[in-house]
Amino acid sequence: MFFGTSQHISVGTFAVASMMTGAVRYRLIPDSLQNGTIQDDCKNYPKLDLGYEVTPLMLTSALTLGVGLVQILMGILNLSFFTTYLSGQLIAVCYLFITSIGKDYAKKHKYKIDPRQEYYASGIMEFFSSFFPVFPTGACLSRSTVCDAAGVRTQFYTFFSCGLLLVVILWLGPLLESLPMCTLAAIVIVGIKDLFLQAKQLPYLWKVSKFDFTIFVVSYIFTIISDVTIGLSVGLLFTIVTVVLREQWPAFNILGTTPAKDVFKPKFAYHGLEDVAVDFTLLKFDCPLHFANASKFLDEITKHIHESHKATSVVCNDTNEKEDKQNEKTVKFAIMPKIILDCSAISYADIMGIEALREAYLLSLEEKVELIFVDISEKVLDMLNATDFFAHVRPAAIFPNIMRAINCKLYANAYAPGIRRKSLH
Repeated sequence: MFFGTSQHISVGTFAVASMMTGAVRYRLIPDSLQNGTIQDDCKNYPKLDLGYEVTPLMLTSALTLGVGLVQILMGILNLSFFTTYLSGQLIAVCYLFITSIGKDYAKKHKYKIDPRQEYYASGIMEFFSSFFPVFPTGACLSRSTVCDAAGVRTQFYTFFSCGLLLVVILWLGPLLESLPMCTLAAIVIVGIKDLFLQAKQLPYLWKVSKFDFTIFVVSYIFTIISDVTIGLSVGLLFTIVTVVLREQWPAFNILGTTPAKDVFKPKFAYHGLEDVAVDFTLLKFDCPLHFANASKFLDEITKHIHESHKATSVVCNDTNEKEDKQNEKTVKFAIMPKIILDCSAISYADIMGIEALREAYLLSLEEKVELIFVDISEKVLDMLNATDFFAHVRPAAIFPNIMRAINCKLYANAYAPGIRRKSLH
């Protein structure tokens, strides 16, 4: 209420975190039930032995304290970027759930939240509440939805919400104590039924992104066949793997342009695009260049260099006006083919990526093909300057944009011996 930046989040327990907390509790302090269900599930795990009896309330309070301290530490270290590694198809815990729901309501009501401040707010809340018999808390989706529908605009409504909960805990809670476990489980299932109904998104995810579809299915399956903790862990790791896979096979597009040369787009995506000139090839590597895709980059650029090398010589008319203006002879004059590589999408390059750029340039020299780099970001240029890249690559091979490179090279070719070109204007 006092530290958070979200105006609509209602803090409390939620099903996913409660299930994870319950799994830890029954794993370390299993109950001795008559039917043996929980006992059988947990008998392979060692019991918690600290030399004195540890009650379930002591364990959950200690767990809450640990969660709070970790969140405060992550806020101090400004690790809010961690949330970016979680796919939208994953359900996060505690702070991550608060941030996820908070961003949704902030977007709906047109305000912003501070993820780092939410670390402090959630951590301080967990820290002080751990001195009481509580579970780790997060954003309660159902109460947040009710509060939003009621038109709340500030966290002051928390006073009224907490007052109602206090009544439930003090007077209505004891009435639920004698309920069998299956009844409480049914309440949890009803509470998380919306999570299961997210399976309806699968047809849409399949159309939009096969990777997101796979993340959903893998997380869903592992959560069902194991438990929530393992499902979330597997889902997170698989999400990171998919990021690597997406960049391991990046798009390498051949660009075309309009007659006015004012647009340069992939030829497969648009109609009516043409080549700049017979001896020009425009390429775009549509991804950061690093160890995971440097080999793929070299394979693709090598293929285009070899194809450009095989280009036939250009037939040009060479008119010897001094000897005989009427005698025109045809001369075959070989123009060095040119490959212009658009590097605007290479926002980052590591050492292997820089070596791949250098090797591609040296290969182009061997094959008598002029390789030109355009629109390299300042960050990548700093890395090139910090290495021996320019000891092998001429600075004249780098241009700020495609149009400058085209104009420069067309202008140079227009005045080459034995060649006549149309006006550049």
